[in-house]
Amino acid sequence: MLSLIYIASNGRSGSTLLDMILGAHEACWTTGELQVLAHEVQLPTKPCGCGKMVDECGFWKPIMEGCRDLLQDESFNLFRERMGAGRVLRWSQLWRIMFSMKGEAVRRYAEVNMRLMEKILTAVRKEKGPQVDHLVDASKDPYRLSALMSSPDINVKAIHLVKDPRAFVYSMTKNISGRRLLYRSVRMSLRYLVENTIIDIACRALPANRRYLLCYEDLASNPEVSLDRLCDHLGFKRDAEAVGRFREVQHGVSGNLARHEDRPISLDRRWRRDMPRALQVLVYGLAWPQAVRYGYRWSDNRD
Repeated sequence: MLSLIYIASNGRSGSTLLDMILGAHEACWTTGELQVLAHEVQLPTKPCGCGKMVDECGFWKPIMEGCRDLLQDESFNLFRERMGAGRVLRWSQLWRIMFSMKGEAVRRYAEVNMRLMEKILTAVRKEKGPQVDHLVDASKDPYRLSALMSSPDINVKAIHLVKDPRAFVYSMTKNISGRRLLYRSVRMSLRYLVENTIIDIACRALPANRRYLLCYEDLASNPEVSLDRLCDHLGFKRDAEAVGRFREVQHGVSGNLARHEDRPISLDRRWRRDMPRALQVLVYGLAWPQAVRYGYRWSDNRD
């Protein structure tokens, strides 16, 4: 059975950082946002973690050539019709997350992804070594998570990565001003609330020892402790050197371009200084149910 660590989160919530840290673990290999690999085959838009475009990468190119039939299978894009983003609300699939992912399209989706990941793992063990026993997928999408969980051949362990709603909304609106800022802030607050609720539902279909809630603020302020706790909970051995290696060359697909920057791990606190107080109140009020659930209080001392 293939072991998969799946990172589920809102966008811009630290998934690329977590992905890189896990990818540096001696027993793991990150695929990055594997969900968009088929789009990168058709029209490369973002460099691989190594800095080259995916179709020029020495790791991905032979996999893409050998798995072209899988990547061209129409089921592969079941939850991602275009490169840039996926829909938060998919009414035809939402009820399946709440009960169980079934149907021929979902079965085919899980099968195609399983076959692709088997090919990747074979290549990984030649590249990194036979000790690798977990792939990491940072696709974030809860619908994809639920579909992969339906496969009897994939042992999925899910990490639900969350961020303070004010920090999330700030990251999505920091270059906007005027009336559009208010509209966008309300929209992103509701997105935070809805998307995390769906991720919650998807993750809770797993046993408690195969799901883990992680706050970005804890990860960014104390990555070593966060990784140790995560490893202990999900049941794979600690790697004390992983955080120190997180900037070494990896081959994660897509993700935040911060993947290619050469800077240490640090907690971004700009929202506290730059986000208008009234907007902070509005965002926290709208996202309050989930904010409290994840331990974010109005005056939070974690950062």
